[in-house]
Amino acid sequence: MSLRGALLTQDLGCGELVANAEPILRDTVVDAEPILRDTVDNAEPILRDTVDNAEPILRDTVDNAEPILRDTVVDAEPILQGTVVIAEPILRGTVDNAEPILRDTVANAEPILRDTVANAEPILRSTFLHTQGSLAVREHKSYIAGLVAATAVVMEALKPVGTRGAP
Repeated sequence: MSLRGALLTQDLGCGELVANAEPILRDTVVDAEPILRDTVDNAEPILRDTVDNAEPILRDTVDNAEPILRDTVVDAEPILQGTVVIAEPILRGTVDNAEPILRDTVANAEPILRDTVANAEPILRSTFLHTQGSLAVREHKSYIAGLVAATAVVMEALKPVGTRGAP
C-alpha cells in the first residue's frame, strides 16, 4: 500500500508508517537532486546575462539622474532660504509670546505641586511602613524610590533658574 493510501485508510501503525515513508522520501530526494542541479546550472547564465544587461542601464540611469538632482537642489535652495527668512520672525514671535505664558504656568503650578508633594509624602510613608512581607516591602520600596526620585526632579524644576543644582 502506498504512503498516501496508508494515511487515508489509517490502517498502519505509526512505526510502520514511518518505515514506509522513509524510502519514499529518500527516492524523492534522489529524484529531485538532478532536477535542482540542472535548474541551478540553467539559471546561472541567465542571471549573469541579466546582471550584464542591467549594469549599463543602471549606470545610464544614474548618469541621467545626476544633473536632474543637481538642478533640483539648485532650484530648491533659494526656495528653502526664502522659507527660512519668512519663518524666522514668526518663530521668534511665537517664542516671545509663549515665554511669559510658560513662566506664569510654572509660577501657578509650583504651589500646587509643592502642596501635592507635602500631602502625599506622609501617606506614602505610612503605606510603606505598614506593608508586611519581604516581597511587598521590596515592591513598595521601588515604588517609593520612584516617587522620591520623581519628587526630586519636580522640586528641582520648581527652583528659580539661578538656584537649580544647588542643595
